Amino acid sequence: MTNKAFFFVLSLFLLLCSCDERRGLLPPSGGKLYEVLLVGDSADIVRGALQADMPGLPQGEPQFDVSSIDSADFGPTLRVAREIVIVRTSPKIYSTVRIRYDRNVWAEPQTVVTITAPSMRMVVDSMGRVAPTLLRIINTAEMRKSLAMLRDHRNAKAERLVDSMFHVRMWIPLDMASSRKGRDFLWFSNGSPNVMSNIVVYKVPRQGDPVAQRDSALARNIKGETDQMHMATVRETVAMNHDGTVMRGLWEMTRDNMGGPFICRHVRMPGDDTSRDIVVEGFVFAPGKGKRDAMRQMEAVLHSIDATRKGKAPEARQANRHN
Repeated sequence: MTNKAFFFVLSLFLLLCSCDERRGLLPPSGGKLYEVLLVGDSADIVRGALQADMPGLPQGEPQFDVSSIDSADFGPTLRVAREIVIVRTSPKIYSTVRIRYDRNVWAEPQTVVTITAPSMRMVVDSMGRVAPTLLRIINTAEMRKSLAMLRDHRNAKAERLVDSMFHVRMWIPLDMASSRKGRDFLWFSNGSPNVMSNIVVYKVPRQGDPVAQRDSALARNIKGETDQMHMATVRETVAMNHDGTVMRGLWEMTRDNMGGPFICRHVRMPGDDTSRDIVVEGFVFAPGKGKRDAMRQMEAVLHSIDATRKGKAPEARQANRHN
């Protein structure tokens, strides 16, 4: 090896080492879940995209809480935010509208999304195309954080019960201490008088109308003060994902004023049982309260599912699977 080649390899090695050291020295990021710091959005067009209503809720609630600042105010203190979106415009530097993201730039964990364009007018005109990508990036990053929080605060006893009855591995939030067991049915709840979150797990035939199957299973197992009061799906609110495995919408209690949002996922039974699926569902009851954060946690529970014992650990699964 020549001296020139040796010094090139040495320089490259030192550069890589310094990058690793820099990563290890990054401060921890801050900010609440689903909170975004927006920089340089003078037209408020990006704010509008980030604060679009979260789907599946009975009242409008923004997908993200947004704090907006001018580019000149974006100092070192603010750069430790976990989710940052920066808008940069310059006709001399940029010829078209582009969006990119980087991870762990000034803090860890962190996602920094940068939207560049020749002018703010072009950002406005392109937002219909840019917004889905922007939302997907931030949703994926925040779901990763939600899963990390769920992983560290789990109800192991409840998880063992689900695994023993349904052979499904999943993460149950630690505060879901109340439970009820039925035939091929489990119900966990945090029992909160303010924002009551619930998880149910049950079996349904693989073929059939998923709404009718849901209504049948929950009418048998979740009743009100009388047998005539039971949970039902508000059919006109139902939305399915592209392959029909995830359904969200609103539920109501027949002959009562109770109701709220739900999200459920159909999971193929492991082994030789090809006639039935497992349904894992999260639903929330919080009259007069915000329901977004509770439903985000229910989504994280669905992301944690691992129906095959030989599969990857839940934290390694793709965070945008249900988006």
